[in-house]
Amino acid sequence: MNIFSLNAQFQRLEEALEDAGDSPSPELLAEISSAIAASKDAIEQTGFWRRSIKARIELCKERRAILAATIAKAELALDRIDAALLPVLEAQGTTRFPEFTMGVRRSELVAVAVAPGIPIQMIPDEFVRYEEPTLRKEAILAAVKGGRVLPEEIIIERTPTKSITQRSANQKKEE
Repeated sequence: MNIFSLNAQFQRLEEALEDAGDSPSPELLAEISSAIAASKDAIEQTGFWRRSIKARIELCKERRAILAATIAKAELALDRIDAALLPVLEAQGTTRFPEFTMGVRRSELVAVAVAPGIPIQMIPDEFVRYEEPTLRKEAILAAVKGGRVLPEEIIIERTPTKSITQRSANQKKEE
Protein backbone atom coordinates (compact mmCIF):
# COMPACT_ATOMS: atom_id res chain seq x y z
CA MET A 1 0.00 0.00 0.00
CA ASN A 2 1.80 3.12 -1.23
CA ILE A 3 -0.31 5.92 0.26
CA PHE A 4 2.71 8.17 0.82
CA SER A 5 4.13 8.07 -2.74
CA LEU A 6 7.27 6.11 -2.00
CA ASN A 7 9.59 5.96 -4.99
CA ALA A 8 10.27 2.62 -6.70
CA GLN A 9 13.51 1.99 -4.77
CA PHE A 10 11.89 2.49 -1.38
CA GLN A 11 8.83 0.44 -2.41
CA ARG A 12 11.18 -2.41 -3.35
CA LEU A 13 13.06 -2.07 -0.05
CA GLU A 14 9.78 -2.06 1.90
CA GLU A 15 8.65 -5.26 0.16
CA ALA A 16 12.05 -6.90 0.71
CA LEU A 17 12.03 -5.96 4.39
CA GLU A 18 8.50 -7.35 4.84
CA ASP A 19 9.43 -10.56 2.98
CA ALA A 20 12.51 -10.98 5.20
CA GLY A 21 10.34 -11.08 8.32
CA ASP A 22 12.32 -11.55 11.55
CA SER A 23 15.64 -12.20 9.84
CA PRO A 24 16.61 -9.64 7.19
CA SER A 25 19.99 -10.33 5.63
CA PRO A 26 22.95 -8.10 6.45
CA GLU A 27 23.02 -7.20 2.75
CA LEU A 28 19.42 -5.96 2.85
CA LEU A 29 20.08 -3.92 6.00
CA ALA A 30 23.19 -2.42 4.36
CA GLU A 31 21.19 -1.59 1.23
CA ILE A 32 18.54 0.15 3.33
CA SER A 33 21.19 2.15 5.21
CA SER A 34 22.86 3.11 1.94
CA ALA A 35 19.56 4.17 0.37
CA ILE A 36 18.66 6.31 3.38
CA ALA A 37 22.07 7.99 3.45
CA ALA A 38 22.06 8.76 -0.29
CA SER A 39 20.56 12.26 -0.14
CA LYS A 40 18.20 14.66 1.58
CA ASP A 41 15.42 13.37 -0.71
CA ALA A 42 16.18 9.86 0.51
CA ILE A 43 15.73 10.99 4.11
CA GLU A 44 12.38 12.51 3.10
CA GLN A 45 11.41 9.20 1.44
CA THR A 46 12.38 7.44 4.67
CA GLY A 47 10.12 9.81 6.59
CA PHE A 48 7.24 8.91 4.28
CA TRP A 49 8.13 5.23 4.66
CA ARG A 50 7.99 5.55 8.45
CA ARG A 51 4.63 7.36 8.21
CA SER A 52 3.32 4.55 6.02
CA ILE A 53 4.40 1.90 8.51
CA LYS A 54 2.96 3.87 11.45
CA ALA A 55 -0.35 4.25 9.57
CA ARG A 56 -0.44 0.46 9.01
CA ILE A 57 0.30 -0.14 12.70
CA GLU A 58 -2.56 2.17 13.74
CA LEU A 59 -4.92 0.47 11.29
CA CYS A 60 -3.97 -2.93 12.72
CA LYS A 61 -4.54 -1.67 16.27
CA GLU A 62 -8.00 -0.39 15.29
CA ARG A 63 -8.80 -3.73 13.65
CA ARG A 64 -7.52 -5.58 16.72
CA ALA A 65 -9.87 -3.51 18.92
CA ILE A 66 -12.79 -4.25 16.62
CA LEU A 67 -11.90 -7.95 16.58
CA ALA A 68 -11.60 -8.00 20.39
CA ALA A 69 -15.09 -6.48 20.69
CA THR A 70 -16.45 -9.00 18.17
CA ILE A 71 -14.85 -11.87 20.08
CA ALA A 72 -16.27 -10.60 23.38
CA LYS A 73 -19.80 -10.41 21.87
CA ALA A 74 -19.47 -13.90 20.38
CA GLU A 75 -18.23 -15.33 23.69
CA LEU A 76 -21.14 -13.69 25.51
CA ALA A 77 -23.60 -15.16 22.99
CA LEU A 78 -22.00 -18.59 23.45
CA ASP A 79 -22.27 -18.28 27.24
CA ARG A 80 -25.97 -17.42 26.95
CA ILE A 81 -26.63 -20.34 24.59
CA ASP A 82 -24.76 -22.69 26.93
CA ALA A 83 -26.78 -21.43 29.91
CA ALA A 84 -29.99 -22.27 28.05
CA LEU A 85 -28.64 -25.60 26.73
CA LEU A 86 -27.24 -26.92 30.03
CA PRO A 87 -30.56 -27.75 31.74
CA VAL A 88 -31.86 -29.37 28.55
CA LEU A 89 -28.82 -31.65 28.23
CA GLU A 90 -28.89 -32.44 31.94
CA ALA A 91 -32.49 -33.57 31.55
CA GLN A 92 -32.01 -35.51 28.29
CA GLY A 93 -28.47 -36.82 28.84
CA THR A 94 -25.88 -37.26 26.12
CA THR A 95 -27.41 -36.73 22.69
CA ARG A 96 -25.84 -38.00 19.46
CA PHE A 97 -26.18 -36.37 16.05
CA PRO A 98 -24.58 -37.26 12.70
CA GLU A 99 -22.07 -34.40 12.99
CA PHE A 100 -21.44 -34.27 16.76
CA THR A 101 -22.43 -35.48 20.20
CA MET A 102 -23.56 -33.15 22.99
CA GLY A 103 -23.52 -33.85 26.68
CA VAL A 104 -22.58 -32.42 30.04
CA ARG A 105 -19.11 -32.96 31.48
CA ARG A 106 -18.95 -32.69 35.22
CA SER A 107 -15.83 -31.36 36.92
CA GLU A 108 -15.04 -29.20 39.88
CA LEU A 109 -13.10 -26.01 40.30
CA VAL A 110 -10.69 -26.16 43.20
CA ALA A 111 -9.34 -23.16 45.10
CA VAL A 112 -6.92 -23.38 48.00
CA ALA A 113 -6.03 -20.67 50.51
CA VAL A 114 -4.44 -20.21 53.88
CA ALA A 115 -7.00 -19.89 56.65
CA PRO A 116 -7.61 -16.28 57.77
CA GLY A 117 -5.16 -15.11 60.40
CA ILE A 118 -2.67 -17.94 59.80
CA PRO A 119 0.79 -16.90 58.53
CA ILE A 120 1.90 -18.83 55.45
CA GLN A 121 5.11 -19.78 57.27
CA MET A 122 2.97 -22.15 59.37
CA ILE A 123 2.18 -24.23 56.28
CA PRO A 124 4.61 -27.11 55.59
CA ASP A 125 7.09 -26.24 52.80
CA GLU A 126 5.87 -29.09 50.59
CA PHE A 127 2.61 -27.14 50.11
CA VAL A 128 4.15 -23.72 49.46
CA ARG A 129 5.85 -22.32 46.37
CA TYR A 130 8.38 -19.61 47.07
CA GLU A 131 9.09 -17.27 44.19
CA GLU A 132 12.50 -15.79 43.51
CA PRO A 133 12.68 -12.24 44.87
CA THR A 134 13.38 -9.52 42.31
CA LEU A 135 14.61 -5.97 42.64
CA ARG A 136 12.06 -3.15 42.42
CA LYS A 137 13.58 -0.95 39.73
CA GLU A 138 11.17 1.96 40.29
CA ALA A 139 11.97 2.12 44.02
CA ILE A 140 15.72 1.90 43.39
CA LEU A 141 15.69 4.68 40.78
CA ALA A 142 13.51 6.87 43.01
CA ALA A 143 15.98 6.37 45.87
CA VAL A 144 18.93 7.34 43.66
CA LYS A 145 17.04 10.37 42.36
CA GLY A 146 16.32 11.37 45.95
CA GLY A 147 20.05 11.29 46.74
CA ARG A 148 20.05 8.08 48.72
CA VAL A 149 23.23 5.97 48.66
CA LEU A 150 22.44 2.40 47.66
CA PRO A 151 24.12 -0.69 49.11
CA GLU A 152 27.10 -1.79 47.03
CA GLU A 153 25.32 -5.07 46.27
CA ILE A 154 22.93 -3.19 43.97
CA ILE A 155 24.44 -2.45 40.58
CA ILE A 156 22.86 0.02 38.19
CA GLU A 157 23.87 -0.16 34.54
CA ARG A 158 22.71 2.57 32.19
CA THR A 159 22.60 2.02 28.45
CA PRO A 160 22.08 5.09 26.28
CA THR A 161 19.41 4.67 23.64
CA LYS A 162 18.29 6.72 20.68
CA SER A 163 14.94 7.00 18.99
CA ILE A 164 13.71 8.76 15.88
CA THR A 165 11.32 11.66 16.26
CA GLN A 166 9.07 12.61 13.41
CA ARG A 167 6.31 15.16 13.55
CA SER A 168 4.18 16.64 10.83
CA ALA A 169 4.55 20.26 9.80
CA ASN A 170 1.26 21.03 11.58
CA GLN A 171 2.59 19.61 14.84
CA LYS A 172 5.67 21.81 14.59
CA LYS A 173 3.55 24.95 14.21
CA GLU A 174 1.42 24.01 17.23
CA GLU A 175 4.41 23.46 19.54
